[in-house]
Amino acid sequence: MNVSITEAAASELMRLSVMVPDGVAGRMFIGISEGGCATWSFSISAYGNYEIPISRANGITLFTKSKYLEKISNISINYIENLTGGSFVFSGKKIRVMPCGNCFEFQE
Repeated sequence: MNVSITEAAASELMRLSVMVPDGVAGRMFIGISEGGCATWSFSISAYGNYEIPISRANGITLFTKSKYLEKISNISINYIENLTGGSFVFSGKKIRVMPCGNCFEFQE
């Protein structure tokens, strides 16, 4: 699986993974669902029953469900902070990401 996680994203994912009760440090989950400002949106959580590890970087292992594997392949996850807070930003060759950074359409 070719999912890349920047150092900034890995740092924020680790911070989130240790902040939740009953979470496991370094274990995070990524999924996709319909909706948002486009047809699809990404979700990241410290909770999940996702069985497939898709990326490891800087102490973080990111898991997903098998049904998401093809859709999530070849994406990059970054984390950007500004004066109003921070957010994960996704990019990839097979997706067109909306200005929000979270929602996307598949490119044909």
